[in-house]
Amino acid sequence: MLEFSILYLLDFASLEECEHLRGLIDRMVQTHPLAPKKVKTHSAGVAWLTDLNDSTVKSIDARFAKAIGVAPELSEGVQGQRYEVGDYYAEHFDAFEPDYPECDRHLEERGQRTFTATLYLNSMAQGGELKFPYMGVSIRPRTGLAVVWYNLNRAGEPHPLSVHSASPPLIGRKYILSCWFRER
Repeated sequence: MLEFSILYLLDFASLEECEHLRGLIDRMVQTHPLAPKKVKTHSAGVAWLTDLNDSTVKSIDARFAKAIGVAPELSEGVQGQRYEVGDYYAEHFDAFEPDYPECDRHLEERGQRTFTATLYLNSMAQGGELKFPYMGVSIRPRTGLAVVWYNLNRAGEPHPLSVHSASPPLIGRKYILSCWFRER
């Protein structure tokens, strides 16, 4: 049996923090840098928030590390994402796969992505779910809810059950924060 768990952290962030973070994302959002030109696998806008020196961003990053039980310096930083109606992210691993562009460089620099932490900055009435298709799990966005999972199997390779996707919002925008933690 393959062991895989998803941790739900209710009320991880306050309504005020979520509102503040949505504002930062709106001011900084750009087209996803990995968005393919011909084959579209994802379409959300992204905003790297770590370099802003914002106290709320720093607090969320540190709380993620504490909740997971890892050193804060293992964080890649905090990325905000904004999904418009119809925007999505196709099934993927967060851990680096051997065929991922620049996989070797990423692994040499800081090691594999161990944990993923996602924070929902708003609730969605329709659509926008985080889906783990091989587990039959669908998580509806709820303001302040954080979701955390470990990306690797015992051999240190991408865990097959960690494959996930983001469904498109059907009404309104979806805002999330993502943070990935590395081996070193």
